[in-house]
Amino acid sequence: MIETKVSKGIISTYFEKLERNLDLDVAIVGGGPSGIVAAYYLAKAGLKVAQFDRKLAPGGGMWGGAMMFNQIVIQEEAIDIVKEFNINHEKYEDGLYVMDSVESTSALLYHAVHAGATVFNCYSVEDVIFKNNTVSGVVVNWTPVLREGMHVDPLNILAKIVIDGTGHDSEIAATVARNHFGGNWRTFTGCNCRRGRGCKRYEGNLSGTLRLRYGCFRRFGHSAYGTDLWRNVDVR
Repeated sequence: MIETKVSKGIISTYFEKLERNLDLDVAIVGGGPSGIVAAYYLAKAGLKVAQFDRKLAPGGGMWGGAMMFNQIVIQEEAIDIVKEFNINHEKYEDGLYVMDSVESTSALLYHAVHAGATVFNCYSVEDVIFKNNTVSGVVVNWTPVLREGMHVDPLNILAKIVIDGTGHDSEIAATVARNHFGGNWRTFTGCNCRRGRGCKRYEGNLSGTLRLRYGCFRRFGHSAYGTDLWRNVDVR
């Protein structure tokens, strides 16, 4: 029967895809435009790359442009990337270009997958695998499972490098800080945050070592950067 053949095709090929991606060169958490572009270039370079996004439709906030006006404006510095992804664009003013946000997001995803990256939607990364003071992969679960608060164990996916592409919240950096570097963080604001509680801002770079910089929110939501304590996590 065609109905069971369709189901079998979906189930068998999906689990083959998942099994192929249980051990990665690079795991990218977050499906926004920066993460997608990173997936494209890394896969193009021959690395085994998978991207995990909690939404049904990866692409971050790029789909809606601004206030659902589905146009976006980019600066001159990004035009080479736009041309490589073959996205239609028009010059707006000096150093600025405009593009359709739906076409742009679709093009990024299309080229990333065709370069060899695998995109898993509806996945949430709830923790990282941490061995020998090294981030060694991600712990994933279905997004609906976490939203419903269901007690369902996650799966582990190994990766040599984990990239935090979650945007301003820096969720993976925050998870590493909270779950693997507990303690009191004394910031220049005088705030004492137990195990990172209340800290929402992190700065970092990824070039062999991920450096987490802690900053605390003060009253009324104003953030204060700076701390007298740094922690390094070797991700090589």
